[in-house]
Amino acid sequence: MLTDLHCKNATCPPDRKRARFTDSAGLYLEVSPAGSKRWFWKTYADGKEGRLALGSYPAMRVADARKARDAARLQKAVGVDPVQARRLDKLKGQREGGGTFKAVALEWRAKQVEGWSPEHARRTLRQLERDLFPWLGDRPMAAIEPMELLAVLQKVEERGALETADRALMLARQVYEYWLPTADKAQRNITEGLKKRLTPYRGKHFAAIVEPQPCRCWTAPAMAGLRAAQGSEHRTIHFKDSSSYLPQHQLRFLKGGNRGRACPDRCRTFGAVGQ
Repeated sequence: MLTDLHCKNATCPPDRKRARFTDSAGLYLEVSPAGSKRWFWKTYADGKEGRLALGSYPAMRVADARKARDAARLQKAVGVDPVQARRLDKLKGQREGGGTFKAVALEWRAKQVEGWSPEHARRTLRQLERDLFPWLGDRPMAAIEPMELLAVLQKVEERGALETADRALMLARQVYEYWLPTADKAQRNITEGLKKRLTPYRGKHFAAIVEPQPCRCWTAPAMAGLRAAQGSEHRTIHFKDSSSYLPQHQLRFLKGGNRGRACPDRCRTFGAVGQ
């Protein structure tokens, strides 16, 4: 068994790469020719020897080294590989601030922005900065509670912006789906079920056109251009009760031919007719 005095006086001969001073239960102090001293715990996996670094002497005294060894032994007893657990902790700590909602959200956006239109990318960033970051930006992802996110969304609803609150929830859901694969197994997507706690938003729809009326942009030049483009297929133009029924590709041609001239009826007839 080592004592602090043994550790203090331990040295490595110049002709050796390192010297080991054994304590107990696999714990030992390794000393280099330069004088550095480090604690290690000897492990075995699949018949091969390994080791887990515990700390440096004298920052970690003998008693502290034994406590660290016992903690690692307890991990192994419950089926956790202490070496692998140490590597995982190191990976999690590689990015400073990488676990905050703002950091994860901006990383998610950067991965998606190439496939977005400039306007959609701008609008998404603006909503994150206006509706989510002021309250959740500096919070660790793992620490955010469902009720905390709900309170933020309800602040948006209080402005009367029900659709904006719905979109903010959608953004938060995508951020969590991006983060979860690298989170602890116990973590879940806290956005699940929150939609039912928000005021339902129903988008506005245009009224159906039950009785189509002829559009006044059916000018003679437009009709002539359409027939010329159709050639022998002009018979596909039908007239029924003075209303026009055309395939969609022909409607696009007609609208293109009238580009620059405002239609008094805003081409409502074109929106009502189909193939």
